[in-house]
Amino acid sequence: MRICIVGKYPPIEGGVSAQTYWAARGLAERGHEVFVVTNAAEVEETFRIRLEPGDEEFLAPAFRNGGAVRVFRPEHYGRRMTHIPRSNPFVSKLAGLAVQVVRAFDCEVVVGSYYEPYGMAASLAASWTGTRLLLEHAGSDLDRLMRLPELAAVYKQILRSADGVITRPRLAWRFLGMGVRPEALVMGPPYGMPASFTPDAVPLGPDDIDRLASGLPEAARPGRAFDPQLPTIGMYGKPGPSKGTYDLIAALGMLRADGCDFNFLSMSGSGSMSHVGRAVNESGLDDRTWLLPFLPHWRVPSFIRACTAVCFLERDFPVTIHGPVVAREVLTCGTCLVLSGEIHAKQRNKEELVDGHSVLLVPDPKDRETLAKQLRAVVDDPANAAEIGARGHLTTTDFPGLDDYVDAWEELVTGGGQSGLGRSDGSVAERLDVALPWAATLLGEEFSKLAEAFANADGGALAASEVVDPALAARFCDFIVAGLTDGLRDVARYERARLWAMRDDDTEPSVQPVSNVLGGQEPTSAVMRGLYPYRSVPIRVERFDYDVTPVLCMTDGPEVLDAAALVRQPTVVGFARMPNLSPTELRLNDATLALLQRCTGGTPAGTLVAEIVAGLTASATADPAAMEEQALSILASLYAAGVIGFADTAVPAAPLV
Repeated sequence: MRICIVGKYPPIEGGVSAQTYWAARGLAERGHEVFVVTNAAEVEETFRIRLEPGDEEFLAPAFRNGGAVRVFRPEHYGRRMTHIPRSNPFVSKLAGLAVQVVRAFDCEVVVGSYYEPYGMAASLAASWTGTRLLLEHAGSDLDRLMRLPELAAVYKQILRSADGVITRPRLAWRFLGMGVRPEALVMGPPYGMPASFTPDAVPLGPDDIDRLASGLPEAARPGRAFDPQLPTIGMYGKPGPSKGTYDLIAALGMLRADGCDFNFLSMSGSGSMSHVGRAVNESGLDDRTWLLPFLPHWRVPSFIRACTAVCFLERDFPVTIHGPVVAREVLTCGTCLVLSGEIHAKQRNKEELVDGHSVLLVPDPKDRETLAKQLRAVVDDPANAAEIGARGHLTTTDFPGLDDYVDAWEELVTGGGQSGLGRSDGSVAERLDVALPWAATLLGEEFSKLAEAFANADGGALAASEVVDPALAARFCDFIVAGLTDGLRDVARYERARLWAMRDDDTEPSVQPVSNVLGGQEPTSAVMRGLYPYRSVPIRVERFDYDVTPVLCMTDGPEVLDAAALVRQPTVVGFARMPNLSPTELRLNDATLALLQRCTGGTPAGTLVAEIVAGLTASATADPAAMEEQALSILASLYAAGVIGFADTAVPAAPLV
């Protein structure tokens, strides 16, 4: 086939770029012609891979069977493209170049990977050329960019018109709620490690490391050559607080202060060297730290094997569906992995990843003393760390390989692929058991009776499709609510409200377009007082007699699904219909609900909180100023949750229902 991929590609670093690269290369090895349209050459220094002589053949490989990867890059931004206000017209450049490529090489399918700007450009090119379109998301485009109403509006348009929307099964209902056709939803390929990720990978040598680190200012370079005989602690990827970068540096500083000798190898990119270098200097590690630029994806195994242990300490990451593959890369290479609890919980083989046996676990890297203790075990006993790495490697032997990954991509580009939706041709009870995993357990013997009665009442709609979708679940919840009592009734009501928040509804009043003036600015008390808070999304408020959240809101599901776990405790929950339909449920106390009700967009925050405080019957010792600050703090929390915005003049607010 002739395939046009519009997406991230080296020299852009990161997981999305790596997956696009290996997919393109793997398809070309199978004999397909792959044409990559990318703006990777214009990536900023902070996220740029350093390419060296000899890397070009990896970027655009050709194979004897006729398969090949060809890379097309639009013209760099320059004087010919300037306009006011100034911007680099990435979408236009990529879409125009993709149109040229599709027409010149008669491409049969266009793949847009990552919505901004690639999915947008791919959608335009496919629509203008009449070519089949597949759109793939990562984590941050779906759960960060798409939270902005104006971006969500345009992404939903391209998703609804795509021939295939590539996602994961647990996210499929969100796309149905956006109006994506059920038949367009397909499951994304399970990422498989390339064969180069192996314990046999040749480590970076001391000369390689010293040469790569030579780009640092001379004053920032270590005063010694890299010594491979010393234990080496490594970390790679984008640095930052949520990546645990500075937790690691501080913990290593503790070890140095205790007299431990080791190397610290950080592949964090040349654009971040000033921030990381400052932290290294403050922790007294400048005499044993080598800061490296990002290496190409095909050289990452050599970095991993140069380390005694590699740390992956992501914590408090703002994109909950983020699924990085760094842990799998390290495990597959057989190097000791020091892993955060947050990432450990996301691993498919987490039951095999046992602290001290196949990994070293750090539940919360912000606990730097515990982190330092685990690192000391590596420094004091490198041989034991090597054994841990070898046992960690054994946990990956059944994981998909690159061939499996490319097999799945071949299915997708040729028009196949596994549906991202649950389907069942069994009984109504079996379909409902898939749609609502709690129902059979909590309802017990009544479940089959209710399912049968529901089938009799809803037979026409049930027969219309075999898809197990949110509409089916919502109709069943509507049906059973009236017949249930106590906590079980609240469970059904909670699920019904949750399903309401998971779909766009054209029959309800639309949210008026409003410009949030804060943008990325910190919502301090001084800033908020003069601005108008408004509800930015529709919110459904439900009052429950029972606290059902232990049953329905556990991250990985409740440990025990039992009606006895339902505690009689009045609970108020706000269900927010976010632009990207990500589950956003807020437990509300009286003060927060009162503020949310007053966020109508018609009153400045300072006036609003002053009126609320004045209307309260406060004790004689209460400080009105402190109460106002507390109210403003609640507004800041609602803003951080994405359910309110701030305008500089009176504006309409989304409904509170």
